[in-house]
Amino acid sequence: MYTRCPQCGTVYRIEARQLRQGRGEAICQRCGIIFGALESLGEHVEEALADHSGCLLELPELGAAEAVAVTPEPGPAQETTVEIPEETPVKESPLPETEDAAPTGGGHWYWPAAAAALGVLLLVQIFLVAKDRLTQMPQLRPVLETLCHGLGCRLPPFRNLNEIQVVDRALYPARERANAYDLYLVIVNQAPYPQPYPLLKLTLTALDGSPIATRIFKPEEYLKTRNPPLMPPYRMIFVELRLAAPKREVGGFQFELLS
Repeated sequence: MYTRCPQCGTVYRIEARQLRQGRGEAICQRCGIIFGALESLGEHVEEALADHSGCLLELPELGAAEAVAVTPEPGPAQETTVEIPEETPVKESPLPETEDAAPTGGGHWYWPAAAAALGVLLLVQIFLVAKDRLTQMPQLRPVLETLCHGLGCRLPPFRNLNEIQVVDRALYPARERANAYDLYLVIVNQAPYPQPYPLLKLTLTALDGSPIATRIFKPEEYLKTRNPPLMPPYRMIFVELRLAAPKREVGGFQFELLS
């Protein structure tokens, strides 16, 4: 495959492995800019040199970084003055006479052991009732996995759509087929645990922004495999789909991840 620098026009040979490694971006060795290699991607040099201004390219918006709360350093301790009252004589009073206590049996250990057993039983009941909700908390999941292993149970898969990010997406008219579009998508599971692949809801819009076609793709469809495994953490997943062109002219597209 070939791509072209939009500033100096230099054409480069590029492989799919390099596209995945650079997340669709390349560095021009001649002018030093970073450009989107997908914008002028073609199987031949002529296709890379062709005018791609009519392609529909939509990149994800990069928001501001999340603020991190910091704990202020402790300042010097403030000196405090404590007044010590003058000692007053205390009148001693004779202690009341007591009888010798009868020796007790060895059952002092029973109540702490019973309380501990009841506490463990309560934790197990809470776990069994709220297991589905608690297992979705990343900070609790390692502890719950250990507890569930001891109880002989199995945790449900981790699910958090907010941790699945679309890092690159593009829609182009198909080069070798009329009345069709090629969709390129890169998604990443940023959660520390594997989770099921999401459903992909694609909506094609007209030039005025109104929807003209909508379709939901299952993981089996966009991964092109039956019974796909869980989505691994911190790994880019590349998706390529061929779409039939709708009757109205396409002006853009929108994506939504569903569970």
